[in-house]
Amino acid sequence: MALDDPRLLCGLAPFGDLDVVAAHAAARRVWGVVDDGPTVAIDPDRTLGAFGVALSRIESVARRGGRITYATGRPASLFPLVRALHDLAVALGADVPRRYRTEPFHADGRAGRRLVWIEGVAMLTDDDSLLATDGRDAGEELLLHVPMPDLVVGDGGFAGSASRAGFEVVALADLDHLALALAAERGAPITVVPIDVRRPAPAYDVLVARVAAVRAASETSAPS
Repeated sequence: MALDDPRLLCGLAPFGDLDVVAAHAAARRVWGVVDDGPTVAIDPDRTLGAFGVALSRIESVARRGGRITYATGRPASLFPLVRALHDLAVALGADVPRRYRTEPFHADGRAGRRLVWIEGVAMLTDDDSLLATDGRDAGEELLLHVPMPDLVVGDGGFAGSASRAGFEVVALADLDHLALALAAERGAPITVVPIDVRRPAPAYDVLVARVAAVRAASETSAPS
């Protein structure tokens, strides 16, 4: 089916035996989608619930000094949110590798792409602009330049490539990232946060505020 198109797999291996019934069921379970009308929408309660689980996973890994890698393929939208999650992990004691940029490589069918790290978050660039990407190329390149992570926080191909390589993932996932939810349902250690990844950055302020509240609570409860 169409979901086995490499452009929709987010770097994951093809499912092979997937059918449309299972795909629609996953969309309803994870995103809360009701698809009997002209448009579909993500249930905000599913987003908030899954985001709470994601925060718990980040906290757990960070508090034991685990290594967490952060990346986004939607920098115009998700960078402030992913940066907030990065800053929370650092504050809680995580080992977060910091890099500057990679050498050029091919991504999404084009040469001259690099990964660049801004405030600890990896993103794709052509040296002029930060670029959106859902493909596996940037995700696979990322894993060549960071020490083996205990957790990867990202979206699209960054999340899928990390999962395919066997790492635990917190995935910010839109409906066209359905493959990530299907992989999670088949046992991959992926916490899927259902979210529209193409909104303007301020649209995620409620989630950024929740991260800030967790960080403030941790600082209040820390021994003096």
